[in-house]
Parts: sequence; structure tokens; C-alpha cells
Amino acid sequence: MLLPGSYCSSPTAGAHDEQLSPKNGGFAGYSAADESWDAPSERSFASGLRGGSTPSGHNAASGSQGIRSNTLPPRYTPELMDGYGTSQSHLFNRDEPILTPHIGQTKRPRKLDLGSNRRWYIFMFILGGLVVWFIQDIWAMSILNPSAMEARLKWQDPQPDQHCLRFGTRRYTAKLENVPQDYNRMKACHGTKAWINGRWVTPAQCDDGGTWDGVHGTWFVDWEEGPCHSYFEDFKDKGCTAEGSGKRRIESQIRNIRSGDDGFVMCASTPADFHGLHFDAPHSCASRPVAEIWGLWFIDDGACA
Repeated sequence: MLLPGSYCSSPTAGAHDEQLSPKNGGFAGYSAADESWDAPSERSFASGLRGGSTPSGHNAASGSQGIRSNTLPPRYTPELMDGYGTSQSHLFNRDEPILTPHIGQTKRPRKLDLGSNRRWYIFMFILGGLVVWFIQDIWAMSILNPSAMEARLKWQDPQPDQHCLRFGTRRYTAKLENVPQDYNRMKACHGTKAWINGRWVTPAQCDDGGTWDGVHGTWFVDWEEGPCHSYFEDFKDKGCTAEGSGKRRIESQIRNIRSGDDGFVMCASTPADFHGLHFDAPHSCASRPVAEIWGLWFIDDGACA
């Protein structure tokens, strides 16, 4: 095997050899400046023999002409292989810097991947828009147009009580919605109407339950409440209350009292008409056996004088 810079002589070489002159002040061999090999001439080699020195790897008995090579070996590039023996060299870029753990080495700054955060940016943009819209809407209603805020106030559907409050009357309650935090809650309650039994009416009573319970209104509805219409029938004449009293006693049992209704309250608020007279309610009410409630009237009668 011939190495760069080695010299081989042939048996036909002459006795007079040229002296190899150094190149650029150096000696025969590889030049780092131009990346080439310089082989020594026959005279230089012969002089070396006469001087008693023999080049490394040279056969002193040989006198043949030396052979030199001016071609550098190819630059070695490592071949990247995966576990299956497939080349991965296309993933290796020699132009990019190789990150090493050496202290003091400058690393390339990491680029921000905007694509992976696109959904997050869109969400934040929409959320910010909603917040701005809400603040602007509240400010416009409270500062620029207070009537617009009042127009947003509304009651939930008023709900009637299960039992009658009195004759022809039932109590309704509802909760007020869309009340701003800094708005006068009682003013909002008393000024907001609700639709009950075909009429727009404001509540008769308002209660503020605070931030959690809210504002509640109460209505006492005495129209279109047929189930609460109790009545009297079979008026009975019980004669004079006493001799010379000038009063006659009339009694009647009340009807249409539903289970759960307060019979005495219903009796005391139920009107009656008899003997051409009208009474908004009995003069008194009395309880009789078997949970019967009767109305009592004491009318003027000259026959009892």
C-alpha cells in the first residue's frame, strides 16, 4: 500500500540523484497551505541513504521511482441511521448550529409558534370584546339614557298563592330581574309593572332580599279570582235579639270555602244581599258543629222595639 509521501525506487535507478529542494522553506510531504503532497526526488532519497537515514516504511534495497498522490481523501460525513437501518441524513443539516452543553456557548433563541396558540388568542379576543361591550352598555344605560335601564327591568311570571287571601282576592309574588348593582332597588320595584289577570299593575309591597335573594314584589289581586268568590245562601230569621232591642238576627252559612282557606277570614270579607239590603260583610261570624261557619247580621226592625 502506497502512502502519501512514501518513495519507492526501482532497480534501474541511476547513481546520480537530484537533491530535493524544500518547498516554501519546508520539507517534502504534505503542505497545509495548498492541501497537497510533495514526494521527494531520487536525489533527495539517495542523499538520505548516503546520510544513513531511511524514510519510514521504505525498503532500502529498492531503487525504483517514487509515486505520489495529489488527491485528498473525501471529507467524511457521518451517516445517520435509525433502528431499522434506514438513512436519516436528510434530517441532518450541517449549516445549523449544534447545541452542546458547553458553558458559554450561545444558543439560538427559540421562535414563538403563533400557530399553536391561535385558538387561545381567538378566545381572548372574543372575551375581551364581550367585556368591553358589557361595560359600554352599562355605562350608556346608567349615564346617557337612564330610561333604557328601566326598560330592561322586568318581573318573572307572578305566581299566585295556593289559597285565597280573602273574598275574591289572592296574593301574587314575583322576582324582579335585570336590576343593576348600583341602582335604587326599591325604586325599581315600585316603578315596574307586571301583567296579572289582564292588567298592568305595580306591586303593593316590595322586599329586598339582598344580592343573593334579590328583589321580590307582592300583589293583592282582587279581580278575576273566581275560585275565591265565597257566598251566603239560605238566610234564616232568628227573631229579635232581645225584647225592646229593635234588632232582628239573620244567619246564613258560608259556601265555597276550599280546603286550606281561612273560613273566618273568608266569612268576614264576603258580601251578602237579602231583604233588599246590601252588606259588604256579616256583622260577625260564628262556628258551628261539623266545621260549619255562619254569618250573622243584626238589622233594624221596628217590630222588635
